[in-house]
Amino acid sequence: MYCKEVQTSRQGCAVAPKVRSPCISTEFECHDRMTCVHKAWVCDGDRDCPDGGDEAPEICRGNVTCRLDQFQCKDHSSRTMTVCDKRTEFDCGGGMCIPISKVCDKKPDCPNFEDEPKDRCGENECAKNNGGCSQRCVDTPVGYYCDCDKGYKLADNRTCEDVDECLDAGACSQMCINEKGTFKCECHAGYARDPRDRTRCKATEGHPSLLFARRFDIRKISLDHHEMVAIVNDTKAPIDEGTQRTVVIGDQLITSDGLAVDWIYNHLYWTDTGKNHIELADLQGNMRKILIRDRLEEPRAIALNPLDG
Repeated sequence: MYCKEVQTSRQGCAVAPKVRSPCISTEFECHDRMTCVHKAWVCDGDRDCPDGGDEAPEICRGNVTCRLDQFQCKDHSSRTMTVCDKRTEFDCGGGMCIPISKVCDKKPDCPNFEDEPKDRCGENECAKNNGGCSQRCVDTPVGYYCDCDKGYKLADNRTCEDVDECLDAGACSQMCINEKGTFKCECHAGYARDPRDRTRCKATEGHPSLLFARRFDIRKISLDHHEMVAIVNDTKAPIDEGTQRTVVIGDQLITSDGLAVDWIYNHLYWTDTGKNHIELADLQGNMRKILIRDRLEEPRAIALNPLDG
């Protein structure tokens, strides 16, 4: 409810208009009502909203989401824990790792002598039932661990399951077919696998060319630079002939580089390589905010997917 003047009752008050959220269902709306962050980023220990509202105590109390390399403290904060490399290190506990070569050498290196257990040094746990491992069992001076063949990964520290390499972006340039322990790439009609790189496809006919946009048309140039032709002349709108130009943002800029427009919520995003920032504003240049300022080094091109956030 809102009223033009302070009153002691609801008489004369009207219902406040509902403000449309700029965020989609999978996003969290920050307090500035402009910034949206993925819900998976809320209470993950990193401040993603400009004011850190996604990590506010009233939101995250008892609900901190820790990464795989973290554990949750009693105060509901998170700390990165040390994980020993089981192939080359021994875990003494408490985040202390020592070289595997120092285990069972009759010289205690761990605080409580964990690296010198009298009843386990020299025991081969892999000798019985392959240690319970579905593929490879690797014996260590104290204990053992299970490992998998190429193309497989551990599912529960003992059982190996197939890795779907096709889920990795760029595994194949065109079609990817997953198989047990491996994968293969195939090409569409008119293409064949490159003998120098079997994951890539190359055209079987014709010559490769590069398309690029100029001020008034779109052209094609052969990669040997011997031929350039215009392939689109009747552009619906001139690429660089605007007659009603307007300066949207003209101050507090050093080297503005990449630019992206959110045509759904009418936001403008750009990179500034001089300030190492990614900023945003509305299409009138108002509500300007610094979106990302940390761990950036000369950010340039920027891409935006308004539908997915």
